[in-house]
Formats: sequence, structure tokens, C-alpha cells
Amino acid sequence: MMRLYSDMKKHGNSRLDLSGTCREPEKILKTFREFGVTEFTFSSTWSSAIQVAWAFTQMGCTLKEMTEIYGSGRKLMSNEYEKVPAYLFSL
Repeated sequence: MMRLYSDMKKHGNSRLDLSGTCREPEKILKTFREFGVTEFTFSSTWSSAIQVAWAFTQMGCTLKEMTEIYGSGRKLMSNEYEKVPAYLFSL
């Protein structure tokens, strides 16, 4: 949770973002609910991302829209982070 919050601030995003693999969505959502997280983004580009996004909806999350966030990669010759597409979910 602390890493997600730190990455959010460092990259300049306004919501916590799940990127990469997400092997235990149930545990993540339980933690989000315990900490009062009401929205999050999911920007995974792994081949299983659509199945994880579906799992989030099956566990009570609402897919609100597609959006753009600042990812972890930096623009060439810049300190700015590149924008990446993401699903926006609400809990």
C-alpha cells in the first residue's frame, strides 16, 4: 500500500494505480476497502489484464471509464513520466 501511494505521488497521479501483474485481486480490494480507497486505476499491459479487470467487476468494482495516467517510464531525454492508458474503477 505504501509503495502504491509513493508511486502515485512520484508519478503525479491522483489515484492509486495497479500496474503489472495482479495475482491476488481479492487481497488488494480488501486492503483498499480497509484504507478507504474509493477509486483506483489499473494500467497493466500483461496479457491477462482483461481477466483481472473482469475479476474486479465480479468482486463489486464498477468500471467507470478508460483514462490516461502517468506510468513508470520516463520520456526520452526528460524527467517527465510517459502517459499510459488505464481502466478507472470505483469500489
